[in-house]
Amino acid sequence: MADADDTLPQGARRWTLVVTVLASSLVIIDVTAMNVIVPDIQADLGATIGEMQWVIAAYTLFLSSVMLTGGALADRYGRRRLLGLGTVLFATASLAAGLAPGAVSLIVARAFQGLGGALLVPGSLSLLGAAYSGEDRGRAIGVWSGASALMAVIGPVAGGILADLASWRWLFFINVPLGILILVPLILRVPESRDEESAGRLDLTGAALATSGLAGITFGLIHAGSAGWLDPVVLGAFVAGILILGAFITHEKHTAHPMLPLRLFRHRDFSLSNLLTFFVYAALAAGMFFIPMRLILLEGYRPAYAGLAMLPVVLMIGLLSPGMGTLSARYGRIQLIAGPILVAIGYGLLVLPGMHPSYWTGHLPGLLAIGLGMGLVAAPVANVVLSSVPKRHVGLASGVNNAVSRVSALFAIALSGTIALGAFGHFLAPALDDIALEQEERETAWQERVDLADAEPPQALDPHEAGQVTMAYDRAFLFAYRVVQGTMGAFAATGAAIALFLSRGSARRHPETPTPAM
Repeated sequence: MADADDTLPQGARRWTLVVTVLASSLVIIDVTAMNVIVPDIQADLGATIGEMQWVIAAYTLFLSSVMLTGGALADRYGRRRLLGLGTVLFATASLAAGLAPGAVSLIVARAFQGLGGALLVPGSLSLLGAAYSGEDRGRAIGVWSGASALMAVIGPVAGGILADLASWRWLFFINVPLGILILVPLILRVPESRDEESAGRLDLTGAALATSGLAGITFGLIHAGSAGWLDPVVLGAFVAGILILGAFITHEKHTAHPMLPLRLFRHRDFSLSNLLTFFVYAALAAGMFFIPMRLILLEGYRPAYAGLAMLPVVLMIGLLSPGMGTLSARYGRIQLIAGPILVAIGYGLLVLPGMHPSYWTGHLPGLLAIGLGMGLVAAPVANVVLSSVPKRHVGLASGVNNAVSRVSALFAIALSGTIALGAFGHFLAPALDDIALEQEERETAWQERVDLADAEPPQALDPHEAGQVTMAYDRAFLFAYRVVQGTMGAFAATGAAIALFLSRGSARRHPETPTPAM
């Protein structure tokens, strides 16, 4: 079947929406639940900290680096086919992860899970883009975005329940019946769609270059979080990734059948919406990474309560996205300006509270503003991305946008870690000078700065001195937290500035209508 169009039966569209929501939810639940079960996995397998980092990183590495190729494959070989293949691969890898006897086998299984997710996620959104258009597309993407946000809430809860009642392995085993639940209606009810003009032809060289280049940059971002930006391995990964992506661009310019037609980036709204995605989702990822750290380490929240404290953000996104998706066909540009502004205001509000504020007056207002802003942005930005390219390229457009959001999150978390460490040290140095410590004790206290709010005073100190050092650590972390959240607010404000240059009615344009070039 050619690209789905407005003549597609309503029943087929509804089944497409159901299947794509289930498919994306499968990935999101797995990702968000992992943070809860990592301690149980480490204890059960006797894994090292480094091995557990790679349990997470192997998935992220393959998911981010193959996403672009996954979107291109979906357009060429069929979006339903790639979604089905991704689901089978994800479920099979999940079964292997659940049966893993040790850390190394679990890391390999997680890598294949990431590969399956890289086929599944862009295939999910691109099927929606091919099945719907206009206001219906905005509404469908809104439901898809809202369900994804709600699944992010369910994930940690489900992971905790399964780990407590049975074993961490059931978080992976449960993906097998969920995969079957997706595959049955996918095969029986969802029509196929593809780019008939390039079906069967794949730019293998371009795919290899794109995947390798993104893998280099992704690996560098992952490793920079622990080793620092100037680490030789990090620098080598960045240089290699950039050079390979440069070779990819050169190749795409000259090949007859490019995997990523570079002319897509001449469409102003496509380029700007992806740039907006980078800044806004970077702000969300880094900001949300540091909020639980403050609540747990500085405010003394239990992990479960810190998770509950974050619910306003996710619930606002989940509840607002369906309606905002519907409105985006008419007011998408306004939403994409107002949303990042609200996110920036939210981070500004999070900068204000001092030590140990009330949750209701100190944290909740900022979280609500961030949730409201992201609720305005999530569906419209996806709608603009899909509406700004020809319908036959929606899989590729989805792959590009998903890759941008994943890489931006890694970049922001790595960057914010560096910013936080620098700000923490900047505040801590004079604070330690004001405490009467021996030189050796001061050096020991200074070395603890790499743990930020989890830093511990030297054991040789008396209770009074230890209390002073602990207070210095807490105040240094508060200063670092404020710098990070202020920086993320600036990122969000940059997203709003980018949205000013989007075309009016950008989310309403029919996909086959040319978009003004920059």
